[in-house]
Amino acid sequence: MLTLCLTLTGHLACLRHPPSPTAAMSTTVDGRRLLESAPHYQARPLDRPVALAITAAETALYILDGNRVLYVALLDPGYPASVLAGQVGAGYEDGTGTRAGFYSPKGMVLAESLGSQGVLFVADFKAHRVRRIDVASGAVSSVAGYAWKPGTQDGTGTMARFQAPMALALSADDSQLFVTDYTAENIRVISLASAQVRTLTTTPPQTVGLALVSLPDPLGESRHGSRVQALYLASKGRVSRLVFPCSPGYYREGNGECYHCTAECGPGEIKLHECDSVNDIVCSSPPPARLPSYFAYQPKLMSDVVL
Repeated sequence: MLTLCLTLTGHLACLRHPPSPTAAMSTTVDGRRLLESAPHYQARPLDRPVALAITAAETALYILDGNRVLYVALLDPGYPASVLAGQVGAGYEDGTGTRAGFYSPKGMVLAESLGSQGVLFVADFKAHRVRRIDVASGAVSSVAGYAWKPGTQDGTGTMARFQAPMALALSADDSQLFVTDYTAENIRVISLASAQVRTLTTTPPQTVGLALVSLPDPLGESRHGSRVQALYLASKGRVSRLVFPCSPGYYREGNGECYHCTAECGPGEIKLHECDSVNDIVCSSPPPARLPSYFAYQPKLMSDVVL
């Protein structure tokens, strides 16, 4: 079973595959009224849905709707929804459930390996902070940044500053959180174990989307670990790719993949360059044979030789 949920203007639409052979659905042009004609399709009025996160087992859906995070039980035919955290109006308070406040959040990701039932991370856009929601309890806390104090300063936790954090992406092991700073045009990285924030690189103007691609390595152990990772950025008018540097002991070929460095030069060869993140080691051919000894006694014979 594959579940696909979309946020439309004021509505959430969820489709399940494979559907009924006779299933059909339609929607009005303005998106204000959705018509359903099959049990695999459900629609629910929302305020301002901007981001979604779904569990790997497709049992729960989380919706970032205005200044709230909603929980939807996907296994229930009625798709009941409840408020996990936040409130209708803007706020900035840490707390549990509706006692917490957000101010126009934009991005959200789910780390299922953290906490007892997973952790949601939210980019609190106008409050210039990254927030954390414990799914089991609905407790909201601030990971990094300080409310109402924008900036570009790196640091730990509330000592760091953001300028309108927009999009989020998690590393494959849920240990690092990547954040796009919309106004500052930077990508920031948060080490979740320590809340340490550092600036990774700049971004194109108006970057609103971020995705971390982690693909299995088709050649296995002969290459960089078992996965190849890259960040894709959605900006105004284009999509960009940011490829991570190779780890020590690997170098990147022109195709963008990382390969093991050659261990040593061959017999009789001389190492001219150590392996780095860009090139493999460079070895010279065996040195040329010594010149015949008579050249040492007749140096004028070498006057026209250019070495």
